[in-house]
Amino acid sequence: MNTVFNELCVSPQRTREAVSLETATQWLIELANLLKTLSARYGSDVMRTKYGFSQLELFPGYSIGRALSKQNRDIPENVRNLIRRRADRGRYLQDIQDIVEEDGLFEQAGNIIEYRLEGEIVHGLGAAILLEGLGVSLPTEACWDTHEIELDVHLIRNDIDQEIQQTVRHISQLAHLEYHQSWLNEMYGIRSGQVLESRLRALFPHLYFCDCARKQVRKLNIGFECIQQIIDRLSALDTYCENWASGARFNIFDLNQITEASDESTQTMQQYGKQRAGMTARSHPRQ
Repeated sequence: MNTVFNELCVSPQRTREAVSLETATQWLIELANLLKTLSARYGSDVMRTKYGFSQLELFPGYSIGRALSKQNRDIPENVRNLIRRRADRGRYLQDIQDIVEEDGLFEQAGNIIEYRLEGEIVHGLGAAILLEGLGVSLPTEACWDTHEIELDVHLIRNDIDQEIQQTVRHISQLAHLEYHQSWLNEMYGIRSGQVLESRLRALFPHLYFCDCARKQVRKLNIGFECIQQIIDRLSALDTYCENWASGARFNIFDLNQITEASDESTQTMQQYGKQRAGMTARSHPRQ
């Protein structure tokens, strides 16, 4: 699945209200939640950007990279790591296969295309249309609080100029995903245990699945909605394991900290303990 960052939401040319570091930090936390949800449900592992993501400025003189540094103690470690994995890995617009982007103009299949919003050239949102993906913004202005954005398009096809409008699917908060859910589920949803099993390592990097657990996952044939519930539970466990693995050496693994998780009964463990073994934090063994 293709997700593309809307660089216009942090453009220094746009007039924005002054924000505090606390507000900017919350933007990044919300972005991490978005990226994690898209990854867990639809396999979106990287968000493309026009420029180096960490170099973009949340407000004048304060870059995203600085906000993600350990000097900002309000950023949780798991948020810092997730954004760096998903959004700061050098996947730029100019690397898109079969699409050439230069100076705000896209070339695809012999067509020259320019996208604008309120007169300003847009790169990320235009690429999201061409890739049939999602545009992603930080909520820096009220105009980004929407699930779709209409762009003005200048299209040159067969030496004929056309002026049209196109709508890009867009998100800046989790609530916007609801508007795209049917499309996302149809295009990218995990619908079988076999597909889920093939993506376990990418989706849950802090969990280890033994052969028995993988076999159980592979045999899942319980419908899309039920598989999504399993993915959500495993995602919560993966997040907890990431924090637990990076904490103090003798942290106790507290099952009560995981959403809707509970211990197996003694009777169940005696009867099925070996079969239900499956996942541990991918870190150094703890005693």
